[in-house]
Amino acid sequence: MNYNLIFNSQVETDVGEAYIWYEARQEGLGERFLEELVICYNQLEVHPGYYGSVVKNYRRVTLRHFPYIIAFEIVANKVFVYAVFHSSRNQKAILKRKRSK
Repeated sequence: MNYNLIFNSQVETDVGEAYIWYEARQEGLGERFLEELVICYNQLEVHPGYYGSVVKNYRRVTLRHFPYIIAFEIVANKVFVYAVFHSSRNQKAILKRKRSK
């Protein structure tokens, strides 16, 4: 069963800021970041339950080669992605984001 990914409106900003930061450090590094992010999104569509709960119903995926976390929640056949953020940030503050409508 594939799950539908639904993104909080702030996720695009999160990803865009990370992309710009990595590209400024090294050309092509932002692209590698996006490629790894897409791999994680694909895994969430198929096996979101593989990743354990962190706080309440929130779950997280840590990117393999970048210190970023995808925070999400599973509701029925939907995966609500709330944030993509650097692992040094305050996770509890990030997880206060609400579901997108």
